[in-house]
Amino acid sequence: MAQAQFTVPNVVNVPGAVTNTLDDTTFINYGLVGVGRISGSALDAFGETFGSVSSLQITGWTNHGNGTYEGTFNILPDRGYNSGNFFSAYAGRINQVGFTFTPYTGSTNIGGSTDAEKLAAQNQIIFTTPITGTKFTYDDPLTLSNSFTTGLDPGTNCATLFGQTLPYVTSFAGLSSPGSTNITTYTNINKLPVDAEALVLKPDGSGYIGDEYGPNIYYFNSSKKIVGVIVPPAAFQPFSPSNVLNFNSVVPAISGRRNNQGFEGVSLSPDGTRLFALLQSATIQDSDASQENRKQTRLLVYDVGTNPTNSIPLAEYALTLPTYRTTINGVAVNATCAQSDVVGLDNTRFLVLSRDAHGLGSVTTNAIVYKSVLLVDISVGHPTNLASDAVKNAQAGKITTAPGVLDPAITPLKWIEVVNLLNTNQLGKFNILFEDGTNQVSKLVMGEKWEGMALVSVSDTNYPNDYFLFVGNDNDFLSSSGRMLGPDGTMVRYNGFSPEKGATSYPPNRIPAAVSSANQEYDTCFLVYRVSIAIRLRERSTVPGPMCKRPSSAARATEESLLRR
Repeated sequence: MAQAQFTVPNVVNVPGAVTNTLDDTTFINYGLVGVGRISGSALDAFGETFGSVSSLQITGWTNHGNGTYEGTFNILPDRGYNSGNFFSAYAGRINQVGFTFTPYTGSTNIGGSTDAEKLAAQNQIIFTTPITGTKFTYDDPLTLSNSFTTGLDPGTNCATLFGQTLPYVTSFAGLSSPGSTNITTYTNINKLPVDAEALVLKPDGSGYIGDEYGPNIYYFNSSKKIVGVIVPPAAFQPFSPSNVLNFNSVVPAISGRRNNQGFEGVSLSPDGTRLFALLQSATIQDSDASQENRKQTRLLVYDVGTNPTNSIPLAEYALTLPTYRTTINGVAVNATCAQSDVVGLDNTRFLVLSRDAHGLGSVTTNAIVYKSVLLVDISVGHPTNLASDAVKNAQAGKITTAPGVLDPAITPLKWIEVVNLLNTNQLGKFNILFEDGTNQVSKLVMGEKWEGMALVSVSDTNYPNDYFLFVGNDNDFLSSSGRMLGPDGTMVRYNGFSPEKGATSYPPNRIPAAVSSANQEYDTCFLVYRVSIAIRLRERSTVPGPMCKRPSSAARATEESLLRR
């Protein structure tokens, strides 16, 4: 689908399975089978407000054989709570919490009359352990110490780390707390800032972080110590003015990644050789100040089979994102459905989570339009590999001929929608309300920012191609009783629905009433879909990874029965 435009909500009302095919890949979405939530006011292991599923991985996954599964969520939050001139000194971390999962496959509503009862019925995911966590560290060459990262904006500051020019916070000017009014300058901070948006965890505990400040991809070892970095081509990096790197997230650069639109999606192929890195939306030079023209984003593919920080892309492709109309009045589109996470299926295929900016957590009253999972295959349709194009990868290099208009000489990646989260039949069955933009929001309203995905096997030999797709939300740490380290390193309290003067405040009808808690809050939520992924029709030259098994002759009858199920 090269140009997907939505001027009215992309909503379906299907109780059963939906099948889609992209070339030789058949993807069946059997539907929503579970929901779970963590209070928006919960605290993590470090005493700060827990939240923000900016990326998600599952470890310790086990099928108990009695209809119940268990595992551990490894949750990557972003840079912490920030609003207006307040930024938190939030250290990058992985939060962990154990859970059990019991899929609900019945056709009737899960139950509940009051909001509290309906929330309590969203219990297919039960959390079984306290929240624990590990902060990322790195060796700082300026302070000569092992240090935590920070969420503070770097401004125009840079430093040389891991042999590269990276954002660096030497000082910060901002509010001491969300409730204060005076700008204070804090000096001698001297930390690497990370706005973490993507997580890869390898079996040995090492992995990658996708960052928005850079945009960079940081490589960490099994102790969660950052030991290397992959810096993208100059066309991805923010420059302002020309030839001067400027990693701030407040004032737009003149070229490179848009502010807060860096490597939102990073994933490793199951065989560990291909690293996919996708910008959240188009670079500045390929778009403009408008939201609808940021749809031509770029994907980088790195061969990391022998060198985990190989900085030379094996491939680079254009991906055209869906666009939508914010006010759903049927006229021209005016916004882009940015991508929020990537899951690699094998060396050529991956899932992309794409969404609008509407729902619980948004200050606007616009109805939800689009929240979907896309299947992309780089081996289909002969997409143009831009990796060796020095002009397009140079500073301010373009893949467009006008803002949002892809160069006709470039063939973009092919994709199809495979999971539509806006299935009102299934959402209603699990007590999730669709945001129509007219009513007072509640904790049952579907959230705005779905940003994490994890795919795990059903682990049933009768259904070898079946998986559970977990999707988690970024709740922006929204609670009326929030706690976060301020820029001076001391704990401050905040009400996320009532930001400091000068920032965007939430209208009364955008603030959910307190339910099952004394606080107004936007919970961390998880949705679980059962899906089937099968390769058919033709042989590939690229060997698929273990997540998508090509059936043998003996297993084809099983696959065919799955596709008919």
